[in-house]
Amino acid sequence: MRAAKCLPIAIVALLMASGVSAAGASADSTASPSGGACARIPAGAQLNGVAATSASDAWSVGSYSNPKFLARTLIEHWDGTRWCRVASPNVGTQANSLHGVTTISPADAWAVGSYNAAAGGTYTLIEHWNGTTWSRVKSPNPSVPYLYNYLTGVAAKSPSSVWAVGNYAAKTGQDALILH
Repeated sequence: MRAAKCLPIAIVALLMASGVSAAGASADSTASPSGGACARIPAGAQLNGVAATSASDAWSVGSYSNPKFLARTLIEHWDGTRWCRVASPNVGTQANSLHGVTTISPADAWAVGSYNAAAGGTYTLIEHWNGTTWSRVKSPNPSVPYLYNYLTGVAAKSPSSVWAVGNYAAKTGQDALILH
């Protein structure tokens, strides 16, 4: 993942130029990365992470509440002109949220977060962009029986070297979680 000190300012400028308000609502619809119609950014959306391969290829991830007030994953793509909401998996029946994203190329990106199941517990969530769609990638959950596993950040050096970090509940409290 490439980091720059001015990236947060650049993203704010991109958001303003694309018609995204502080409340997270898009001013208009555009084509998605797969060529289809672009869904508006849901009102009340929360974005937690951003990564870019170029000035015309960036991803931002977070969550929004559906009409039943359940958190759903939110992935936005920047095409150099506008932000466009892209479909993403929601594994949990209760809450799903993404907290970090990294890009390797326009056809290879990773997002991490967590989801809650109806039976209880919080589980790690990893999603991968293959250039066409986002899909879930199974990931370990070391916190058993406490069932609290959470990923907050991700970085990639290459397609075969992706790292994710977060935490999990252990007998002694919270412990760091590092996945490769």
